[in-house]
Amino acid sequence: MLLRFTLSLVFILFNAFFVKATPNNQTSREKRFSLSSGGTSSENNTYLRESSGTAPGSSYTICKSASDICRIRLDLTTFSISGPATEGEGAIGNCVTDQFSITAPGSRGSPIICGFNTGQHLIVDASDQCHVASFSLGTTPLVTRSWDIKVTQFTCSQEVGGPAGCLQFFMGVSGTISNFNFPASMTVSAETTHLSNQHYKLCIRRESGYCSICYAPFSTGSEPDDEVNFYGRWNF
Repeated sequence: MLLRFTLSLVFILFNAFFVKATPNNQTSREKRFSLSSGGTSSENNTYLRESSGTAPGSSYTICKSASDICRIRLDLTTFSISGPATEGEGAIGNCVTDQFSITAPGSRGSPIICGFNTGQHLIVDASDQCHVASFSLGTTPLVTRSWDIKVTQFTCSQEVGGPAGCLQFFMGVSGTISNFNFPASMTVSAETTHLSNQHYKLCIRRESGYCSICYAPFSTGSEPDDEVNFYGRWNF
């Protein structure tokens, strides 16, 4: 089901959604750093890139760039790996072939995700023990894996990093939210399924002068039960 919404005071929402939010601390001359698999970076604006990922996968260690860093955001500019199981008793929705996650020592890391997640983002609470963003890839043929992930670090005073504990954070008077691996289109096939074990917080900032939030369907699926799948828009 697809939704639109209008803003209110409290915004800790469903367990898998999509909105495109751009951190406001970017500049046209920002420095960019590329990190290879197996490497470690403590630089802001680090990029994790792979055009043809292969088994067994890749891992990247991300450390705080300064002692006052509180939040670390991963923008999935490109993200395509093998999707979840769509059949098999007890297996539907599980990322059985490919997996991605990022750790957050001392706090909650991300859930395991897979499939197509271009345009999504994840934010974790920064840890002094560093974070490991890891891809575990299977050997399934005919699957092209690629990713381009921007890592942005936010100080404790930067609101755009979002409240502690929120895996996703959205700003603005309107936007779109969707589950991880949910089709970014009006057409939802009968094989579309939620990813398993997606328990996390999604937060939306209350904009100045607004006191309510409205969610409205943006698209629906082809099956009667598809309305449990959230892919929607909000409006303040």
